[in-house]
Amino acid sequence: MSTIEDVFEGVWKSQVEYLIKCPYCGDHRTHNHCYVNTDKGMFMCHHCGEAGPIERLMQDHADGEEIERGPGIVEKARHEEIDVRLFKQVTGMHNTMDRMALTYLKSRGLSKSEIAVYKIRYMDFGRYYGRVIFPVIENTDYVSFVARSFMEKVRPKYLFPHHGETKLTTNECMWGWNCVKGFRQDLVILVEGIFDAVSINRKSHRNCGGVALHSKQLGEAQLRKLLNLDRFTQFIVMMDGDAHKDGLKIAKKLKSYGRDVKMALLNKDEDPDSITEERLTEVLRTRTFRVDANLAMKVYLGG
Repeated sequence: MSTIEDVFEGVWKSQVEYLIKCPYCGDHRTHNHCYVNTDKGMFMCHHCGEAGPIERLMQDHADGEEIERGPGIVEKARHEEIDVRLFKQVTGMHNTMDRMALTYLKSRGLSKSEIAVYKIRYMDFGRYYGRVIFPVIENTDYVSFVARSFMEKVRPKYLFPHHGETKLTTNECMWGWNCVKGFRQDLVILVEGIFDAVSINRKSHRNCGGVALHSKQLGEAQLRKLLNLDRFTQFIVMMDGDAHKDGLKIAKKLKSYGRDVKMALLNKDEDPDSITEERLTEVLRTRTFRVDANLAMKVYLGG
């Protein structure tokens, strides 16, 4: 019986997760993308999307050799920082990939002016091939980015930078942080994804600011940034309709620091990006509640 490092060349990223060159797609770019989790007994390539049980990986590429599930040596993978400005601008005029990126963004409701304002880019090679790139900017500094696939075969849909590729990790920053300074109302709406935040900005006519957390949780670094927004006196947490409990945890955390916090409750099949401008107005007017015991009970009962 062998350990994973006996069979594949790679690096341990945690006690149970091993990063290797993908034997299915060849991973012929600058970084390895195939993660093998010996605890869960699963593997997944974040470049080609191939995934499954370790047994299949070993059957396909190691003559069916059995794998020992114990942890290996922990070694932190190191990556060089990427200058986001080196990604290509989305104009629709450069090449086929550029046109595909523009078509995808338009299909998600973005105009050319929004693409320019948000400095959205794309990539046609490397780890971020076939993805539009949303830079995360704080003041004038590019601190991180989020990559979203615009090609059907490029999986997973969302890809985040490796540790060290950007100044901050995605749970240390928020997309839309720079935009809120230009809004007319002292109101920040916290959402999960970037398209949700863009949609909030557009549908509110920039009266209130959509800020994307990149997940259903509020990181400590993100919390500190929000608490330092002295001008913004009110926060609304608007998660997808099936994530009210996650939203309530975020709202309670902000409220514990004395902030004015409300929750906007969407229906289970709704999210901030998919609802119309009229529905957003209705939700903000009639489906937004202060965080208290009654709301907590309503959320946990699925209301």
